Amino acid sequence: MTRLTRRRWIASAGAATAAAAVKVPAMPLFTPQPEQQPPLPPRPKAEVYRERQAKLRAAAKSRGWDAVLVTPSTNLAYATGLSMSRSERLTALLLFSDGPAVLVTPAFEESNVTRDATVDDVKTWQEEQDPVALAAKLLTGKAV
Repeated sequence: MTRLTRRRWIASAGAATAAAAVKVPAMPLFTPQPEQQPPLPPRPKAEVYRERQAKLRAAAKSRGWDAVLVTPSTNLAYATGLSMSRSERLTALLLFSDGPAVLVTPAFEESNVTRDATVDDVKTWQEEQDPVALAAKLLTGKAV
């Protein structure tokens, strides 16, 4: 094994610098193809989500449940069409077995959820309010 000296190190660094300066035509890793993916299917109509909610209500009722609480997940997207990420701020669907589908969400999200979600009602809360207390009042049937 050769011994590394200052002279060899400087020579190697110079060779590496020279090699980096040499212009080699770049070879593409792949050849771009025209867009061949099919377009996404259209969003389901509101009736599809209403039917899904009816099935969820029937399942809840058969188990003796008064309501189902759904937080942001694929379940929320399935039930309402609303696709959103989890957050430290409560957004939840309260699906009553003998009542409406109510979405509890922060006030600043109201325009987004009313545009995207298929629900019967949207209840919003402000930053200084307790969203869990709002959901509890809705679940217990006390006036909000």
